Amino acid sequence: MKYPIFILVLTLLVAIYTEAQIPQKLGTIEGSVVEGNGAAVPVVRVTLLEPGGKVSIRQTLTDADGKYSFAGVPAGRYEIELTSTQIKRTLRRHVDATSSGTVVMNFVFSYEPCSEDGIKFKSDVVPDPLRAEVVRKLIELSFGLGPMASETDRGGKEIILVPRNINPDWLTPVQKSRLSVMTREQVQALTDQGDSRLYYSVSTITKRGDCIGISMLENVTIKGQIEDANMAGGATVYEFRKIDGRWVGEVLVRWIS
Repeated sequence: MKYPIFILVLTLLVAIYTEAQIPQKLGTIEGSVVEGNGAAVPVVRVTLLEPGGKVSIRQTLTDADGKYSFAGVPAGRYEIELTSTQIKRTLRRHVDATSSGTVVMNFVFSYEPCSEDGIKFKSDVVPDPLRAEVVRKLIELSFGLGPMASETDRGGKEIILVPRNINPDWLTPVQKSRLSVMTREQVQALTDQGDSRLYYSVSTITKRGDCIGISMLENVTIKGQIEDANMAGGATVYEFRKIDGRWVGEVLVRWIS
């Protein structure tokens, strides 16, 4: 009577051993990273993490075509995280890998502040008191004209701010003393005199929840011209977030045109 029990146990052990020897089916997670206009974004670090985002499993970089791939991934739920030196934002998304199949997960790296993955959003109303606060902080970040700045900190260099989305009354006394806030017509009059001028303008101020995005253009006039087609310069996109009751900003991305 002992033999049937022995055979049953032996059969179960053989079944367990046999199942363990069967190769586990593995899948692939792949995709691409592009800008909002569809251009590929190379050299983006792509990290595959366990659920919860605390344990890194593998890392890779996007190639020249913005593509990445993780082969041999067991079926299950993971997280994918994207980071880049080009843009100070981390994107993270859940992905479910399947056995012996390919899951495509594409990303759009948006340069628009307070948006995610290039998804357009409706901006909240930004009241003037809040606009005033973030514009002052923007000038602190851009020109070093914070609360401790003096009138000589810029070495006498004139800065012209065309008042789109800027009210001169929002500025601190030191900022007013160091900045020349002019209208477009006044800048045009300066260019007619023959000398080129460097001037800045705040093109957008958007808000979503506790995030405010500001885009500031840097322009160089050409004699007699300040139209867009005749400007050389660049732009900086800032993101401000509310931390401990204060709006704290940083450069999101900067480029030169």
